[in-house]
Amino acid sequence: MPKKSEELLKDILKRNNICFNSFECMPDNAGRMKEVFCVDSTEERYGVFIYNRDEAGERGRSIEERIRTEAYIFDSIREKTELRSPRVIDFGKNYLVCTWLEGNPIGNLEEIDWFKTARAMGSALSEIHEIKFEAFGEVSQKGLNPKFNSWRAFIQEMIEGLREHSEKKIADEALTFLEQNISLMEYSPEPVLIHGDFHEGNILDGSPLGIIDCEAGFSGAREYEIDRCIFHCFDWSEKRAVTEEFLDGYGHEKIDDDWEERQNYYRVLHAVNGMIDGRKLGSNYLIEINEKELRKKLESGL
Repeated sequence: MPKKSEELLKDILKRNNICFNSFECMPDNAGRMKEVFCVDSTEERYGVFIYNRDEAGERGRSIEERIRTEAYIFDSIREKTELRSPRVIDFGKNYLVCTWLEGNPIGNLEEIDWFKTARAMGSALSEIHEIKFEAFGEVSQKGLNPKFNSWRAFIQEMIEGLREHSEKKIADEALTFLEQNISLMEYSPEPVLIHGDFHEGNILDGSPLGIIDCEAGFSGAREYEIDRCIFHCFDWSEKRAVTEEFLDGYGHEKIDDDWEERQNYYRVLHAVNGMIDGRKLGSNYLIEINEKELRKKLESGL
């Protein structure tokens, strides 16, 4: 661990009057944007996240904006659902301090009943989506900013932001498709809390389940996240058969009957977003799996 990070960690702990016994730097294989420290004190175990980038990830937000979003969503989940999430202690421009949430990511368990797990994931996501807003947009303790009164307008803003970072022809083709078919977003979904990166690596086992890594969240349409979860958790693997269990757990009655008409649009949006995020984060894995999905869509005529 770089000496600079260790010094910053100790300074953060001192400012928060946390007397530690030991700390350990944990792997952050997915995001590659932060150093994750598990800190043992005489009273409690804490998590300290120190970010090493000024900007990364979706929608062009700064690291400080991402931290504010995560702190807000952690608090919202703790206060408004039965799920577990960390208790926020402090945060600043490049760090967040919270209680350490015990549990193992459900995707890392040695023996997994994916039918049971998918249903539990659907139920947990449905609970998060019960947190509602008056409009769409980025969320934090400061409220919605910017605020969009229509889902189409927010999606258009996402597309324009992605266009600024597109460097591959296949991404340009996908963005053109999204722009030409933006009318598919002209419906009236209910604005709900979107976790932003809901998958088996960010859900901890235990009763109730624990929810972590919420920095990509915002106020959006539930269909957006339902399809993203299906795409990233089930469709690409042998677990495709459990998708129906996931939807049963979520509650079919909460999903519009015609949502599958928009599923292809969302799938393209998720893939191009993941591909561009992969380039920003230096993740060849993210680039490859999302580029593969886009090529499949393009070859089928979208």
